[in-house]
Amino acid sequence: MRYLASLLLALLPLAAFGQIRTGSDAAAGNFVIGIDNYLRITSATGGKAGFDFSTGGQAFKAIAEEGNVTVGDTALLDHFALALPGRGLRIPAFGEAPEMIIGIHDFTADREPELVVALRDLPAEGLVVYIFSYEKGAWKVLGEIAAYGAGVRECRIFRQVVTIERGEGLHTWTYRGGKFDYRSNSGSKDPASLLPSR
Repeated sequence: MRYLASLLLALLPLAAFGQIRTGSDAAAGNFVIGIDNYLRITSATGGKAGFDFSTGGQAFKAIAEEGNVTVGDTALLDHFALALPGRGLRIPAFGEAPEMIIGIHDFTADREPELVVALRDLPAEGLVVYIFSYEKGAWKVLGEIAAYGAGVRECRIFRQVVTIERGEGLHTWTYRGGKFDYRSNSGSKDPASLLPSR
């Protein structure tokens, strides 16, 4: 009994940090739960906004405009694309349903956050998360995460893990050894493999 009580006390902080959807998350319409700092961009914001952040001892500004994301002179993504089977959906225009979140989170546990760019399209039931790291003076894609289908509404980030629920299924990507490893409780293939080459 004492062991069970100490186990529950050890697990309680995990539930308190980023894994529980709060009232403020719901009110803000945040679909990336557990991200450290973020900016949400919708058609209501005109589809254009900037996000200031620091990593690697340098200050940066990510600019999102009409589906493009740039940091300084570097174009990270040029017109997002959600690769949904049979739909060929492109997401360049804000005025439609897509929403974007730009934020930071330290996946590599080096105290230097990575840039997270997430896009959700509820009518198409798709969610894409791109993770970029700043290494040796250049931006590099660290991970591409995607899920589609009925019930895809949000993703959760906790330490080095990203999860997306889809109905009864749970998609999990864990950062280890310099890449994101995929697992699913249903044995399905990684839906991010359907993303178009950039």
